[in-house]
Amino acid sequence: MIGLEQFMSTGVPLFEDEWRPVPYQGKVIPTLFVSKDGRGLSTRTKTPRILNPTKGSHASKGKKYQLAPSFGITLDIKDFPQLEKRAKPFQKYVNDPTSKYHKRVRKSPDAIQVTIPKYRAVKEAWEPLDSHSHEMGIPKEDWDAAPETVKQALRELAHIDHKDGDTQNNHLSNLKWATARQNNPWTKAILESERVC
Repeated sequence: MIGLEQFMSTGVPLFEDEWRPVPYQGKVIPTLFVSKDGRGLSTRTKTPRILNPTKGSHASKGKKYQLAPSFGITLDIKDFPQLEKRAKPFQKYVNDPTSKYHKRVRKSPDAIQVTIPKYRAVKEAWEPLDSHSHEMGIPKEDWDAAPETVKQALRELAHIDHKDGDTQNNHLSNLKWATARQNNPWTKAILESERVC
């Protein structure tokens, strides 16, 4: 595992723009970086690599919807102890060679895979809610005066709105912090119709 500084100092002419580490559940992931245009970079292995985000879709009422792309990454439980509960069910497969999870869990029993939506990685790395609460309608003075418990609840409840409605466009300029109501398609449609009238 190498850090971003060591990677950038190798002189590999792959990237001209800046990268920022991605926070997850209040803690920075030391091996995951993201650019403003939504590319992910992992330095978990000896050779840093650009991540291919997972893409998917789901059908509802005969229509197919594209899901927002996300990064699937591996985290160490010792770095993120709050994930231990999620990892426990897999531990039983460590000594069960008939299980499809056996090889993976045995190789790194203290690791767990998580999925981070690309839009959340970009927004939290470049414009965290602490400095951009005004996008949700919370003035900076009110945010600064709020107790830490309230701020943490808001961080967990906050949505990220794609301004152009395209969940595949995860450039920082297309993302905005929002409440659940502000991010609701029905509310957006009503507000848009009121603007037109």
